[in-house]
Amino acid sequence: MLNCHQATLLIERTAGQPQRVGTLMPLRVHLRLCYLCSRYQRQSLLIAQAAHYPSHRGPVRLREDFKAQLQAEMQRRLAAGG
Repeated sequence: MLNCHQATLLIERTAGQPQRVGTLMPLRVHLRLCYLCSRYQRQSLLIAQAAHYPSHRGPVRLREDFKAQLQAEMQRRLAAGG
């Protein structure tokens, strides 16, 4: 049986790619027994789908006032030493 480390590696390797049934059987067994890895698989699938189908088109544009706030905050933190 797979341990959690092996299962997460296999989840990442198989995300969005078709695999042979024999390769996935040990993973399916592990996922039935381990709710943490099962949750990890669901999250990985959601992330893969979001990356494949972006919700916006084109570059993201920030408002000028928000850019100024970000820049001021970064300068403040740099001046404070961190």
